[in-house]
Amino acid sequence: MGEAVLDQYRQAARHIRPLLAVHLVLRLVGVALLAPVAVLAIAEAMHATGRTGITDKDIVWFFYLLPGTLTLFAIGALAVLAAVLDVALMSVVLAAGETRASGAVALALGTLLKRPGRVIGVCGGLALRLIWGALPYVLGLLLVRWIGLRRHEMDYYLVTWPPEFLLALLTGAALAAGLVRKAIRCLSQNGIALHLALSRQTTVRGSLVASGRSLDPLQPALRREIALWAGVKLILALVLTGGMAVLTGTLPGLFGADLRLAAVTVAGLLLLWAVLAAAVAALSNGALAGLLLKAWERAGGEPLPQDRFGMKTGVILLFGAGLACAVSAAMAPRLIPTFVQTPDIQIIARPADGIAGIRAAMASEADWILIGLRADIAGAIVLASGGQDGQADVRDVLELADAAQAPLLFDLEADGDGAGLVAQLAELVDETGTGGQVAVMSSSIEVLNRMRLLRPGWRSGALVLWPRGDFSGLDVDFLALNSGQVTMKRIWRAKSAGKEVYAWPADRTLAITRVIEQGVNGVITADPAFARQVAEAHNRLPLADRLLLWLAGRLNPNGLRLAEPGSTD
Repeated sequence: MGEAVLDQYRQAARHIRPLLAVHLVLRLVGVALLAPVAVLAIAEAMHATGRTGITDKDIVWFFYLLPGTLTLFAIGALAVLAAVLDVALMSVVLAAGETRASGAVALALGTLLKRPGRVIGVCGGLALRLIWGALPYVLGLLLVRWIGLRRHEMDYYLVTWPPEFLLALLTGAALAAGLVRKAIRCLSQNGIALHLALSRQTTVRGSLVASGRSLDPLQPALRREIALWAGVKLILALVLTGGMAVLTGTLPGLFGADLRLAAVTVAGLLLLWAVLAAAVAALSNGALAGLLLKAWERAGGEPLPQDRFGMKTGVILLFGAGLACAVSAAMAPRLIPTFVQTPDIQIIARPADGIAGIRAAMASEADWILIGLRADIAGAIVLASGGQDGQADVRDVLELADAAQAPLLFDLEADGDGAGLVAQLAELVDETGTGGQVAVMSSSIEVLNRMRLLRPGWRSGALVLWPRGDFSGLDVDFLALNSGQVTMKRIWRAKSAGKEVYAWPADRTLAITRVIEQGVNGVITADPAFARQVAEAHNRLPLADRLLLWLAGRLNPNGLRLAEPGSTD
């Protein structure tokens, strides 16, 4: 059984040029038909709402809302139809024994365009049956996500793996298995409907019904073959996706502040990814087409017709499809004008240990200097790292900041005597007269409340160490989130509540560009000069490059890694 499936993959590999040609041509035609519609629809929607432009964040945020979700469902349905059409026309190519790419394209286009109603009708009917059968399982997965994982955002579950997440995973796995089983059953019953429609000129509905009757004796073996085929395809897809995702999320970060080169690298990697994905799709769809063709032959199938499109007509058609894609791309910026808001990013310097590191941070002209404070064993205030003389070191820092006119952001550790720590800091600030340039943050709400009671005029913020729940309701001025926790939803909630959002740690290119794209107000970094250079370079990028870098940041394998503010990224 497994050998028969692997043999079809080997046969598809031997015919990869004609199969890939058919796959790419069908995708080109599909994009040519859909691209103008999509551009005009977006332009009309903007006109109806009176908008003259959109930002890069609007594009990303669109997919978080109901219209975006429905759009993704529509794209998924079209993808199912495209895959079914792929497999159906590849069966015709394999049945003809075509080995030339040009001959395969002529045969596929000829079959499609000379019998468009029959081909689209049968493929559309099979796609609808697949979608209808899958719908309860998809809705079940969404229900599991909504009921079981709605208390926190997904990054919390991915980092902490609580019991409810494991339960949701098990439930989702059961639903996914049911979904796969349903799809296999549907394919094993309706897989030769197009063969029947082409060879016997049956109606669309009659072909789908007759397919089930013809394949009924072959059901057990065919279902096992399709299941094995799906397993091999899944392995190929996971290897390709995992490898390319790591490369796309890692390589662009090696170019430092040269964001244009980083964006070009992302574009190149995505292009390579698309080419390899097309090859894997052509290989897998070709193997399935071979399995269904064998089933057609075992069911006593007749030879399939070989309607070929003339080369000249085919070239004109493909040229027209390519031109439609190019015109859509060229007209999109005119019909959908965009503007890029320049974010006012605050740079918060995280100094190296000791007074020397703090001096260097103050010389960097950062907007804030982050200073960690804690209480020693005796309850006296000291620097969290690098301090040797206790309170004297803190006094020195305040005097240095006063001389350099450098605003200080104190991170108050929650351990020890919080009340004493707050009181000593307030007293030292009063003595040095630097109160107008001081802000505080802490992971302890109790410490923050004591600080606000003692010095209500100081800016205060919550240092969020774990991605759990909604923090926008806290009585603070800003939130300091781990860069892996920064999401557009959290930022929207915080800003709606009048709070700013800072991201930490943000020391590498992709981490900085990703959180800037999300809409943060500031970044906490060990290299303030580099962070400012990246932020300024990011502001000069065109929209496409910004979106490419945002995508690369989302694919960064360290994206969800939690770290303390004093650690390196």
